[in-house]
Amino acid sequence: MLFNEAFVFHDPPGGTFHPKLYLASGSGKALLVVGSSNATAGGLFDNYEASLEALFDLPSEQDDPALAGAREYVTELLGESKLCLPLDADRIDQLVQDRRYRVAGNERRRKRSSSQADSAEDSDDGISTPGDDTSGGANIFGTRQAPRRATPALSAEALSQLESLEISPDDEAEGDRDGPLDAPVQPRRGAPPAGVPPTPPPAAVASWSKVLPKGDAQQVAAGTNPTGNLRLTQAKHDIDWTTWFREDLFGSAPWRQGFDGSNKPVEMVDIPFDVTVNGVAFGPITLQLTHAPHRESGQRNHTTVLRWGSLLPTMRATDYTKHTVTITRRSNDTFALDISP
Repeated sequence: MLFNEAFVFHDPPGGTFHPKLYLASGSGKALLVVGSSNATAGGLFDNYEASLEALFDLPSEQDDPALAGAREYVTELLGESKLCLPLDADRIDQLVQDRRYRVAGNERRRKRSSSQADSAEDSDDGISTPGDDTSGGANIFGTRQAPRRATPALSAEALSQLESLEISPDDEAEGDRDGPLDAPVQPRRGAPPAGVPPTPPPAAVASWSKVLPKGDAQQVAAGTNPTGNLRLTQAKHDIDWTTWFREDLFGSAPWRQGFDGSNKPVEMVDIPFDVTVNGVAFGPITLQLTHAPHRESGQRNHTTVLRWGSLLPTMRATDYTKHTVTITRRSNDTFALDISP
């Protein structure tokens, strides 16, 4: 027996729990491994993975920043007692039986009636919805006690280095980077030579907008899980919304085949969006879209959804109900997403 306790961590309005950190500590040594590999045979032995291994001498390196930081992170997760729960046989049975958490989705398929499959909003994406709760009880997991860590800002040195790497398109075309070291510094993006007008931003070639209802804005009643989705519907536009998003607005994107939680075929794609919320630029954020014709069910239902992904905490923290979300495809095949009053 290598361990005698285990925990399960789930943050309902948060993102995916994705850390892979292994820490073994004895009387004279501590071994820390951080990387991409899951604790599975494939992750540890068979797959192509990347991990960093650090070995520490104890007690002399007990306070090494890397070792102390790893322990602090584990302690922080374990301290979220409403999100991080002891995992035993009873808890496993509870999670498997409660369809809100879809633990059994990959191990065994539950037979669902056609009405359940087609009427539960966005359930084909494996998203927890109010209609999926067959447990009849309260949520197993609670809410966070401490705020999530904010994304750290880049240092002045890092920003300077990043700016130095952003050579202008003219530099790339002329091969100025290969010139003599004492050659004059070439203009960077955002600083065209005097008298030369700046390059205009790409024009919008297609757009769609919608006033957000509570469901799409992820504002749901206490005890109800948000869908995590923005439904791409007609929203008063002169479009066939069952095909327009897949074939027109996002038609040039690299869609791929997959399957949903009911083993039905879907298409999916990950697209970087320049995101702006209430005038605040969030920068490029990659969001996933899924398209499945079977969602239409002969009732002109929506067939395409956008997953809020890493924006979900932002949507949950502020009520953007009745704000307008606008998605724009630009002339250079890039996309923007804006939420404004």
